[in-house]
Amino acid sequence: MSSVRRVNPRTKRWREALAELSGPRIYHNKVTDSEEKPLFSRYPYSGQSVIKFDFDYRYEAKSGDSLEHPMSVLMRLDSGLLILHPNGRSDLSNEVLKHLRSALATDISI
Repeated sequence: MSSVRRVNPRTKRWREALAELSGPRIYHNKVTDSEEKPLFSRYPYSGQSVIKFDFDYRYEAKSGDSLEHPMSVLMRLDSGLLILHPNGRSDLSNEVLKHLRSALATDISI
């Protein structure tokens, strides 16, 4: 299940902040931009600039092994939403959001 959070970009470097994001847990990232059409006729935003951030998340399994899992984040700039797609590992969502929040603190508050 996806997790949705509000974001408050503190700088205009959103794309760069995500592209430069790396660390012991988040790596092999790719950032792409797109423009989405309104979701429905009375959608309060005429358009929606979307940044997609694909990455691998490294975590420690119960066995003690270090494992990797692909995930993605959509940041919908006009509405200020961040949507985390954990790709079948919703048990990691809060942990991933904690790491994103910490790593992006100076550029984006989640």
